Amino acid sequence: MVVDFRADRMRGCMPEPTRWLARLLAIWDDQRAEAALPDADELFLADLAEVIPNLVLAYRDDLTDGFRIEFAGATAKAVLPIEPVGVIPEHELLQHPLAWLGAGFVRTRSPAVPGPQWMRCDDTLGLFLPYGSFDARVTLILVGIARWPAAKPTSRRTSTVVPLTPRRVRRCLE
Repeated sequence: MVVDFRADRMRGCMPEPTRWLARLLAIWDDQRAEAALPDADELFLADLAEVIPNLVLAYRDDLTDGFRIEFAGATAKAVLPIEPVGVIPEHELLQHPLAWLGAGFVRTRSPAVPGPQWMRCDDTLGLFLPYGSFDARVTLILVGIARWPAAKPTSRRTSTVVPLTPRRVRRCLE
């Protein structure tokens, strides 16, 4: 099941294995510097050295107008069910194991002013960050991939409820 993830409600209560995504979002926001999108030419992976293994990079494919995955770090590859490099998830069938990435790509580039999008598919959480060109067109999407930890049984006093807002993924993987 794919759900939209309301990260604004999650501040401060994200599980430890996913907290690095909040830092990634802060880096993206800093790179944006009040612009609608950070400039794709200004993406320096050296700034992200500690999280590179968790990242997926997808570039706009001019022939298909989809986003082709050009890089996936070792940790991201281990989390994803199949080899992602070379795939254009937006153009895959809904049953494809990476179709949720395509849905994230569509959502990231479809708003009038693109912004970060959070999505969760089963035990995998993705933070989709758009980068653009001078005309604010999304040309690159940086995705942070993390495992969403399974809930451990706890006593009532120590349990934490993590709010999620489920929505059906539209069949708009055009």
